[in-house]
Amino acid sequence: MNSVESWNGYHSMIPESSNWENKIPAKIFLLIPFYSPLLMARRVKCKSLIIAARYDSLIPVKAVKRTARRIKNSKLVILESNHFQPYFNEMFEKNIKIEIDFLREILTDNRNN
Repeated sequence: MNSVESWNGYHSMIPESSNWENKIPAKIFLLIPFYSPLLMARRVKCKSLIIAARYDSLIPVKAVKRTARRIKNSKLVILESNHFQPYFNEMFEKNIKIEIDFLREILTDNRNN
């Protein structure tokens, strides 16, 4: 996470009372070069909700759109936010409403089939 919004955004999600340490196993760096949602997208067979942030400096919205196009039965929603805003305040409420509505739609579809 090496973008302008990352430091403040990431740390704003950690409660002050937390004893969490910012550490990961070194072996993760062996896997990162092979991680690509774009390459795996066609394997997704279930209905999927993908939420992107238009002003995300970590995950370009263009890449998210390309990934969504590769997932059959995907629904893409683009929020007018940066990467971290959907975790707080009004944007959090909007984000959760989108997720709940999607789940209701899926449950309703499954009940009717």
